[in-house]
Amino acid sequence: EDLMEVYDVSLHPDVWAGKITEEEAIREFAVQWDHDKSGNITQSEFIDYYRGVSASIKDDEHFEELIKSAWKLQDSDEPDCG
Repeated sequence: EDLMEVYDVSLHPDVWAGKITEEEAIREFAVQWDHDKSGNITQSEFIDYYRGVSASIKDDEHFEELIKSAWKLQDSDEPDCG
């Protein structure tokens, strides 16, 4: 539930194609993280996940943009309009 507020799945290919709902995409996404099946994603699980993702990204700037886009983040010098 909290993930849905901050993670953007609207561009997930299966959501885009109408095969699954955004809620289903979030659940599918969360399962990748919750290694201890607690229903919560720990900081350690979060870091482990993105450690793997970052290894496949060619440069820091691209990785930063990926994170900002996925998690609906903005630069710290931009005003918060939400």
